[in-house]
Amino acid sequence: MVIHAGDLVSLDLLKQLKSLCKDVKAVWGNMDPQEVRDELPQKEVFKAGNFTIGLYHGYGAPNNIFGVLNSEFKNDKLDVIVFGHTHRAGYAKRTFAPPGNPVRERSREKLFVNTGCWAKTADLRPVDTFVYINGTGLYLLEWKGSGKINCLFHEPHAWLRAMRP
Repeated sequence: MVIHAGDLVSLDLLKQLKSLCKDVKAVWGNMDPQEVRDELPQKEVFKAGNFTIGLYHGYGAPNNIFGVLNSEFKNDKLDVIVFGHTHRAGYAKRTFAPPGNPVRERSREKLFVNTGCWAKTADLRPVDTFVYINGTGLYLLEWKGSGKINCLFHEPHAWLRAMRP
């Protein structure tokens, strides 16, 4: 499964991703034109094996992205949240705290994966990034063109299995 968290900029990218894998999950981002928004949902929750994954691009100031995700997924029981918007590929293991009761009702730990962006940047951060899930785990990958892919991060299924209640 390939997962992309928005800012595809063109439906051509969706076609490229589907050439890599038949099972592609994607949402639109704030930089996407109307043709992409017409094709893709804004938010999606789906199963990948035994795991429930939330997919959302995000919005607003990058330093508030976890607040945005907390609000968007407050009623969903998720194992992994894949998001974008900040243009900083990476991951974190965190818990959510419901608004107004941050100490007593923390959620179990989730894996947050930021797919980064699909646009050139002025600095050296990875671009053209997406998530891939297979039998060995979850990967954050960077598309290098001509079928070349660089692995930025791998979370093995062993840790993901340990997250299950």
